[in-house]
Amino acid sequence: MTVYEARRLLADKALTFVGTQEGSIVHQWIINQYNAIRPLPRSFPMTTKLPWCATFVSVCAKMAGMLDIIPAECGCPEMVKKFQAAGRWEEYDRYHPAIGDICFYDWGRDTADKDNRGTPAHVGIVTAVYNNSFVLTEGNRSDAVCNITLQIGDGNIRGFGLPDFTRWVVEHYFEGGEEMPPDYKNEDPNKWAAEAWEWAKAEKICDGSRPRYYTTREEVVTMLHRFYLFMEGKNK
Repeated sequence: MTVYEARRLLADKALTFVGTQEGSIVHQWIINQYNAIRPLPRSFPMTTKLPWCATFVSVCAKMAGMLDIIPAECGCPEMVKKFQAAGRWEEYDRYHPAIGDICFYDWGRDTADKDNRGTPAHVGIVTAVYNNSFVLTEGNRSDAVCNITLQIGDGNIRGFGLPDFTRWVVEHYFEGGEEMPPDYKNEDPNKWAAEAWEWAKAEKICDGSRPRYYTTREEVVTMLHRFYLFMEGKNK
């Protein structure tokens, strides 16, 4: 499985539920699937009467077998904290997402030139990406699972959770295979790259993980984009 196929797997799980109405049998099934997660996040069981956007994301991750890279949660603020703790958070609101990224909102707290730092109140899964816009599949959108289209830099965007699909593919499909670099598990960069690596981490050009592993084209473009922001003084 490729990284793109892994991203597509999560997106397809989410798209399966489009049209599901709150209060329906399928909605109850989603709630039951979340409550069956062990350990149950914060030991807090969901009900059909509570907002369920984060619950929907968690269940899609569970169905795809990706709870190791997408933290289960029924609340958006707690899910954001878990992405941040894992070093998989993108604060820049005008970030151009990839399929499978997780987009968080804070309604009406942002403009095109001001970073949204409010409390996240809604979340969805990126299921399609275009030049200047992207599609989110969301639970609890108008009491249903719906697709919506957002422009890059939409004023409500709080930030993005970035599941580590590359690690997931490595650990679930290629562990010990010939496709892996011989020292891809080494957590330290080579000595000749150490200074540059520390600089890139400090300036948020890269997240500091997997220094000796292959990169995808998505990761290369993301690092180039972050370097551009660094040069423009916007990567803080």
